[in-house]
Amino acid sequence: MNPFPYGKIVSGKDFCPRTEEALVRQSLENNKIILINGKPKVGKTSLVKQVLSGFTSTNFFVNVDLNIIDSLGEVERRIVLALMQADVQTMPFKEVLIKYQKYSPSIKVDDTNDDISFSVPLRTGVSSVAVIDLLKTFLKEKDGKYPILFLDNIQGLFALEEQTEFIPILAEFIGSTRKIRYILVETVDLYSEKKKSLLADFSNDYTQSVFIDPLPETKYSDFLKEKFLESANVVLKDEVISKLISTAGPLTMDRQHLAYALWEVKGEEKSLETTHLTKALKSVFDKYKEFFDVIFEELTPLQRKILKLLAKEKDAKIYSKNFTDKVGPVAGNTIVKTIQALVKRRIIYKEGPYYRFSNPFFREWINRLFND
Repeated sequence: MNPFPYGKIVSGKDFCPRTEEALVRQSLENNKIILINGKPKVGKTSLVKQVLSGFTSTNFFVNVDLNIIDSLGEVERRIVLALMQADVQTMPFKEVLIKYQKYSPSIKVDDTNDDISFSVPLRTGVSSVAVIDLLKTFLKEKDGKYPILFLDNIQGLFALEEQTEFIPILAEFIGSTRKIRYILVETVDLYSEKKKSLLADFSNDYTQSVFIDPLPETKYSDFLKEKFLESANVVLKDEVISKLISTAGPLTMDRQHLAYALWEVKGEEKSLETTHLTKALKSVFDKYKEFFDVIFEELTPLQRKILKLLAKEKDAKIYSKNFTDKVGPVAGNTIVKTIQALVKRRIIYKEGPYYRFSNPFFREWINRLFND
């Protein structure tokens, strides 16, 4: 089995230890409200799940994902599903259905693997007070264990029409219920010039803020080496690791994706070279080819030219004479508008004075096709 899962939550031996674990764990033990912030794909949710795995004997967990929501009815629906999922760990399905009968739940069976899960219809006209009453009613001590409410992707609340009413009420509820522990996770919006944050609304004397940085290269390098050695007795050369990290960039999920591909092409080799990494990259390109082709074909000639330059020169200064000369006879404000259009399409984002590719493999694909 490939030891480098990506695109999903990891824990246990698949989780690369992080320094932030100790702070989150200690804050939970001290009954702090934990406010976690970080870039997409950096491993925030996996970190929380890893820490929570150490509290199973004293607490139970209610995990609500607030990503992509458009109504308070959807917030209510997801909370009900999370509560039911927590209850079914210790209660029969029938009792759980009866407990939440007000919300008309049902059971659905996955035909492919016979997995059983709950389904809850979306209710309209749900108020802020109704959502808080739901939490007050069901988020309680159970069998000597107190709940930990984990609100993931809390930035999704920005999409609510009722955000100015609901967020203060939710913050007041969280700040006033001390026996329940809370973890709120927010993903930084890389594509907005105004870096709005919801976490400030929840900050008080009982909160602990934690920013999740990308894993240091040395830590992830050691993790890679150990995984390949333990799982298949394969030695990774330093130049292979260095190239993998520089290609995939700083975000954990992208690194895991390329490590997964490298594992798949290793064959029976016991020592991997950069040629193996080239094969791994090709397999990633093959997976994304149609997607990358469509994106690139939809771009204007100027957008394509600017992307080629940004792909070739990682730390390009777009306002420098060197960059504008390479773009050609185009007005400066046209270059700025073109870059803004690329950001709006979420192809690139601004990091300090530079622009980065959202997908590092798209950058490498462009380099292979046009800049090699």
